[in-house]
Amino acid sequence: MVAWTITRAEWMGQRITLVKQFGGMLLGLVMSVLAGGVLFALGSSPLRWMGGVAYLCVFVSLVPALRQNRRRSRALERIWDDEGCVCPACLASVREHPCTHGVHAGQQPLLIRYWEAVATQQVVEAMSLGRQLYAHRRWMRWLDPVWRVTFSLIDPAVPMRRRLLVAACCSFGLVLPVLLAVRFLTGVYLPGFVMLMLLAAPCWVVMMPTLTGQRGRARCAACTQELADLPPARCPECNADLAGSGAVTSVQRGQRRVTWIVGVLAVVVVWAAVPFATMMMTLPPWLSLQVARVTGPSPVLFYELSQQQLTPSETQQAAELLLEAIERSGQRRVFANGLLAGALASGVLDESWAKRMALAGVMVRAEPRVEDGALRVDLLPTVGENLFTVPGSAGVEPRVVLLEAALDGVSMELGDTRALTDDDVNADQRAATLAMLPGQSADVQAQLKRRLAEPDRFTITAPVESLKDGEHVLKVRFAVVVTGPAGGPYEPEFRVDGSLITPEDAIVNGQERVFPIDFEVTITLPLR
Repeated sequence: MVAWTITRAEWMGQRITLVKQFGGMLLGLVMSVLAGGVLFALGSSPLRWMGGVAYLCVFVSLVPALRQNRRRSRALERIWDDEGCVCPACLASVREHPCTHGVHAGQQPLLIRYWEAVATQQVVEAMSLGRQLYAHRRWMRWLDPVWRVTFSLIDPAVPMRRRLLVAACCSFGLVLPVLLAVRFLTGVYLPGFVMLMLLAAPCWVVMMPTLTGQRGRARCAACTQELADLPPARCPECNADLAGSGAVTSVQRGQRRVTWIVGVLAVVVVWAAVPFATMMMTLPPWLSLQVARVTGPSPVLFYELSQQQLTPSETQQAAELLLEAIERSGQRRVFANGLLAGALASGVLDESWAKRMALAGVMVRAEPRVEDGALRVDLLPTVGENLFTVPGSAGVEPRVVLLEAALDGVSMELGDTRALTDDDVNADQRAATLAMLPGQSADVQAQLKRRLAEPDRFTITAPVESLKDGEHVLKVRFAVVVTGPAGGPYEPEFRVDGSLITPEDAIVNGQERVFPIDFEVTITLPLR
């Protein structure tokens, strides 16, 4: 049998490393649980889906790793006493008979070299020896192409130029197509800095050999004094006991400097990737639009585009991207800065775009209650930013108008409020107005209080005594009317038959900017 070339003290020093690794993995598991909980509690449906998959992957990988860490820590004494004749996978002794993985005592020279590489932190050599140990397994032959690519990335014997070329091919030939497939097949936007980090992953693999140790002469771990081939009982320099676990090491200390350099570079790259949206603004419009299709539009993208001279094709691409972002998220806070309004007024966008601009992000929520012997349903619309007017100029804006409501086919009584705008229903704006009150003069406070007293919802009623317990279908018809003045009052006018009279400024090029919305909800009585 081949004998150990490291001391028992250096071998048992792994126990300290394994304890640190166990703590790090346990912290990672706890953080993944917390991150998964936050995504499920606060994230949108795509984020919940992505968070669930990521959490499952972390959990499936870390739990077995934690178990293997504890088992290996307990097996250190046995591995040393058996001269390395222990299977790295199942940690079963193979001195007497092979294990279930096919590892046998005849592989003792490979096994002892493998365990010494693990103890001295030679990751690349340990991976190569592990591949040789399990070369007889069928699944290892299937993974042979993966091994070849991996070793071409991490093998220090391969020139750095070639390793970086392989890393670039992996990034743009494997990682990028997968990211694009996730974006366009699932519709999930990937933040730009996340894409940069994933694309850079093969490059970090190239740096792996610089983060691992290189084996040299045995040294005292306390004072780094080089020792003889057969270390004495005590260090001749600092008189430290060299029989204790981890007292002797053959890992070169100089690698720590490289580790710090690579670690700092990693932090710099990550922090440089975070302001991704700002970096995208330095790109020409056509390229920033293509990037935004994959990563999702940044909050300032459309504001920046509104300051640039766009071609008709770029304007239509920006309009499609903007409306798609609103329709997907249901939120209209995109800082469009009149981008679509100017394109619509100049004829770059035809009138068919007006409907999508008016209806994008418009939603209604119903809150029923029983009060004073009547069923009252509050209808709370969400409108969002005005896409029809350049900020600071007079113009038109979308207004949600209540046309009719019926419960089980029977008309309901409509309240006094028949039209609402974003200023009426915007909760954030109302909260900001309320916060402004204490520092204003008496006249301004009175004006702001009148503004806050204006209704922010529609209310419809029906007598409750005529309704039986059970499910009732409420159908409501609204219309989004694009009329002016923007920010000013609007009282809709109706004909005798109840139909809406279209305002004059809502008729453009012979087409009415009045777009109906049908809303349906089931109400169960009695209310809980």
